[in-house]
Amino acid sequence: MKEAEFEGKSVEEALLAASSQLGVNISDMTYEVLQAESGLFGLFGGAVRVRVRVPDDAAQLAFRKEYVPGPGDTGLAQGMHAADEARARGEDPGAAAGGDREDADDPTKAPRALEVLQGLLENLDVVAEVTVEETREQILLNIRTDDRDTVIGRDGEVLSALQFLVNKIVNRFPEGRKLVVLDAEGFRDRREEALGALARRMGEKALSTGRVVRLSPMNAQDRRLVHMALREHPGLTTRSEGEGNYRCLLIVPNSLSAAPRPDRRAR
Repeated sequence: MKEAEFEGKSVEEALLAASSQLGVNISDMTYEVLQAESGLFGLFGGAVRVRVRVPDDAAQLAFRKEYVPGPGDTGLAQGMHAADEARARGEDPGAAAGGDREDADDPTKAPRALEVLQGLLENLDVVAEVTVEETREQILLNIRTDDRDTVIGRDGEVLSALQFLVNKIVNRFPEGRKLVVLDAEGFRDRREEALGALARRMGEKALSTGRVVRLSPMNAQDRRLVHMALREHPGLTTRSEGEGNYRCLLIVPNSLSAAPRPDRRAR
């Protein structure tokens, strides 16, 4: 078991530094907050020091850009990048919450998730009403607010970052992890509908022209929605291409004999 201490302006910043230096995924760590000068769990303001523990058999990251905190960096922004890394591995941003199911019915999980989210929103100066719906598999927190742009962000990036942070706080330890999913003002349903329509329209273009259609770069969650919209189409396949923020989805007609073998996994 490896053990080390790391510091940052937030819990997420400290964990990202630990991940970079130790070369392991955040989801493989357990951690203990040793010092949080101010703010909810040290996420906003002050300084945070955490003690990180990593099993000796934890998988090493094959590639990871070294994280160097810069002026004005916040836990929210870094959580956003880490969330996208999780999606790029084919995981949900809160995938770490989908592990051990022994304590999946822990009655404290949903109230804890609600408390954490309300604290994050308060620190963002967002007035909102949050409702909770819990199933065996997940906890859904639905946000109703007039500050939609602040909570959702461009293409849902802020909402995904908030989801990542709530999951990391509520599911700090491997035991009893349960996925927490955030939505705001019906954003996820609208996003799925819009991307589904785009996928079908571009799929028809690929068939009519007999050529591969390359979509603009998008995050892994959006790529997955496009993939899901076309996965049953008999004349088309989809695959991802590129790296990082430049990763995009290709819609490929099956008639192209020279087309590379598609990756049918949702990525």
